[in-house]
Amino acid sequence: MGENACFTTSLRVRLPRSRNSSAKRSRVSWTCSISRRDFMAGSGALALTLLTPSKPAEARGLVLLPLQSPLENSYYFMRAGESKYDALGVIKSNPVEKLLVENGLTEKGHYQAVHAADKLEKSNIGPFGDREFWIWTGTEAKASETAEILMTRLNMRRENVVPEYSYLDCRGMGVYEGVEAKKALPVIRSMDETDHYLRMDLGEDGTPNESIHDVFLRMRQLISKTETMYQACDIVLVSPDSYTLSVLECALRNEELRHYGHYSYEPGELRAVVPKLADPYPLKTSAA
Repeated sequence: MGENACFTTSLRVRLPRSRNSSAKRSRVSWTCSISRRDFMAGSGALALTLLTPSKPAEARGLVLLPLQSPLENSYYFMRAGESKYDALGVIKSNPVEKLLVENGLTEKGHYQAVHAADKLEKSNIGPFGDREFWIWTGTEAKASETAEILMTRLNMRRENVVPEYSYLDCRGMGVYEGVEAKKALPVIRSMDETDHYLRMDLGEDGTPNESIHDVFLRMRQLISKTETMYQACDIVLVSPDSYTLSVLECALRNEELRHYGHYSYEPGELRAVVPKLADPYPLKTSAA
């Protein structure tokens, strides 16, 4: 059979039975002819369409930092209110102990959470605002209690408070677990500024040891997750420590991770995060 030979097909369509019993059944038929060449071309085009992958932008996957385009949502970062360990000035980051009573809010921490809720309400951010509102919280006692206070004060639905079981954990401080913060933090800061890939030694009790880059990777995973799930929402991230929030804010503001200390959070601190897009046409400097 030549390539220009025609295929002929008949299509018979049976119309639905009429309610009028006297009506006669009808059949409609069409006959169409296409050449072999046209048939093969059409089949190839259909296969190409089905096999072509979607564009990465349409998939809305991993958020690339520095940002090349605006985020889908507005973010508010909050460090959980003060805990008993915070008040004592002792580092506590082992996830095994995140539910200890000592990791819960102090009276001052409770007040800080109430103040943050009032601040959101005055800014018209919450379930009464113009946008859908969500709280994502770490599961450490002080973070969960802080989120609970926000939910109650803002009269939120419980289903709009999402517990996050790993990404919003404290930075693992390794051998510095249980050490006085004012002694350990300057040493850790110096290490981080030297190289954000450096880790402290692993704790003898199994406390994880995380570099700033480790923290960055999991926080990027978190914001990629929320950017995929929501559009045009207000989202509060409640974290038990400052590192997770300050590292992510530093990255969103298009700064080197070693400068994360400029965005440190005190217990109970809440602030809006204003991302900065990367310059699509950076200036090139020529050597002298």
